[in-house]
Amino acid sequence: MPEQHIPRRVEDYTTPFLVSLGVLFFMALFAIWASFGYLTAILIGWVVDSLLKNRAARR
Repeated sequence: MPEQHIPRRVEDYTTPFLVSLGVLFFMALFAIWASFGYLTAILIGWVVDSLLKNRAARR
């Protein structure tokens, strides 16, 4: 008779993912700043922040 596979709880990788995503966003804004200037990076950051706030408000 084959052994039964009992599923176990998986590890939660939410926090490492969010930290990695934050670092990735920082690097992207830094690259935009280096390529196109400070004002463009600030504008893109403001637009992304506004989109995230609007999306959260809809929920």
